[in-house]
Amino acid sequence: MPMRSLVVDDARVTQLILEKILTAYGDCQVARNGYEAMLAFGQALGEGRPYDLICLDMGLPDFGGLEVLMKIRATEEEHGIAQDQSARVIAITASRDIATVKAVTQMGDGYILKPINRQRLIRDIVNLGLIAPPKEETETVEAFSKLCKSDVVPVHTLAELMGLMASSIARQSAARFPSHNAPDGNHA
Repeated sequence: MPMRSLVVDDARVTQLILEKILTAYGDCQVARNGYEAMLAFGQALGEGRPYDLICLDMGLPDFGGLEVLMKIRATEEEHGIAQDQSARVIAITASRDIATVKAVTQMGDGYILKPINRQRLIRDIVNLGLIAPPKEETETVEAFSKLCKSDVVPVHTLAELMGLMASSIARQSAARFPSHNAPDGNHA
């Protein structure tokens, strides 16, 4: 089923970038501020066609992005929407302020620092379970799985691959779950 998404950002360039990426996966609406976002969100709920994904700028001109996120969650609660059925919200921000990042990750589903990185956004949406992984990624995983199941890969090669995978997991985990230091990359 196609993904329904809402982009909430006052910067036209960011709107266009996100809209171009997200329309490849389904219907994408754009709101320029928090007020428009809440109208669109309420209308989508009223029509029985809620958004699957909301890309929400934290630096909106009317309501702050965090305030919009709190209103979205409150509206979902009022409508009896279970947490596992709620809209996935990725904060879009230029801020590296750790307090903002922590607040967003507690109520939302991740964040991406501006400028928008297309591959990172797609990977985050895949990780949220909203879209399937790109075909080349699926083919690579399937080929690797087939090799491992055939028991033709020597043990020392498998051990080396496990070390590489562990390093990759550590890097990606550090990126997704920043420590108390200021974040230095994109996260979801």
